[in-house]
Amino acid sequence: MFSIDRTRLADYQRRVSRVWAAFLPLLLLAILVEFYRADWVVLDFLSAPDAPLKVIRDMLPSLLAAGGAYLLGVQFVVALYELSDRREGADHLKRCMFGQPTKKPTIVASEGKLNVDDNSIFVRVGGPVRVVIHRDTTLVLERGGRLTRVLGPSQTDYLEDYERVREAIDLRPMRWGDYEVQALSKEGIKVKLSAGVSFQIDAGGRPPKPDMPFPAQPEAILKAATCKWMRDPRLDEDDQYFDWVRRVVIGEMEGTLRGIVSRYTLEELIGLEGLSDPGRPNPRVEIRRELERRLRSDVTKLGAQINDVRIGKIQVDDKVTQQWIEVWEDTWRRRASLEERTGEARREQLVEEAKIAAQAEMITDLAMAIQQSAASDVRISWRLLLTQLIEIFDHHSIGPHTYLPTRAMETLSYLRKLVR
Repeated sequence: MFSIDRTRLADYQRRVSRVWAAFLPLLLLAILVEFYRADWVVLDFLSAPDAPLKVIRDMLPSLLAAGGAYLLGVQFVVALYELSDRREGADHLKRCMFGQPTKKPTIVASEGKLNVDDNSIFVRVGGPVRVVIHRDTTLVLERGGRLTRVLGPSQTDYLEDYERVREAIDLRPMRWGDYEVQALSKEGIKVKLSAGVSFQIDAGGRPPKPDMPFPAQPEAILKAATCKWMRDPRLDEDDQYFDWVRRVVIGEMEGTLRGIVSRYTLEELIGLEGLSDPGRPNPRVEIRRELERRLRSDVTKLGAQINDVRIGKIQVDDKVTQQWIEVWEDTWRRRASLEERTGEARREQLVEEAKIAAQAEMITDLAMAIQQSAASDVRISWRLLLTQLIEIFDHHSIGPHTYLPTRAMETLSYLRKLVR
């Protein structure tokens, strides 16, 4: 599937040569010591049957010292990184000394995950190790607490000594659907609504290609790898930290949605008929549009882009429904009382206006009668004039409501007596 990297093979050969170059002087020194003991008689020494044993005997202290140092190094690695198996420590030292000329061991990165356990030495300590990255994943590497480089996707490479994977980023579009959010309405009543969001690593507007189906910007990958939140250690292990995915859904979408819902009354959220403005868009449509607009702006700091946002049904439980009904009845009771007071004030205003109009009409009729009498050439007796005035007063006093003042009614009674 993958061929051996010639550069890595050459590096492995150089490291093996260095090890042999370290042990070769020990072998030569042991041979020279035996030559000295044999008075530098080379032929006698080489013809002796126990010559190899003598060389090995002289090299044995050095070999024991080298083996002891190797075992101490293995034990140190196991204790330092709290490894459960000495074979992992020995394998790590061997790879550090000689490199990795073969395909195994290999780390495979796929779907935003590694094929090794979190307690593996490759995750806790790092390379050298071979890594194969599929096209849906990219890796952010670090060494000594400092970011080194970004690998992938569709790439095969080697982690350098003590270089480890800081974060494996999934480049595929993700969707969290029917995520339940609890919020408060404008009246302070608890509601539950489901929301869904589709997002991915920011592609910077680049379209997918056959060789790069999930394009992503390197800056966005670094933002997503370094935006992790560490939380209260007393929480569950899954809730102790938020990666970029959980921050998009829980940190940004949930918090933003709660703030938007708090500006709407329960009548608007539930959608009671006749209570909302007919010309106003559905509040759920407004909520979805504002949520999508704010998320597209806020998640850029996390290296993500929003593809789609959906809002589901809004629900309340029985106790909340009863509480809402009580609040709704109280609201309408106040509205009815206010309208009743407003109507009473309007009725009194209309009565006063009618009185004023009736009095004005009566005065106008009186003025016209007097004017006609004054303009006539025939002399009119005072009795006839009073009779006309009485008729005018009687005309304006007939009806379900009498708008003449009390003093005017007394004057009318006096005039009738006078005429008699």
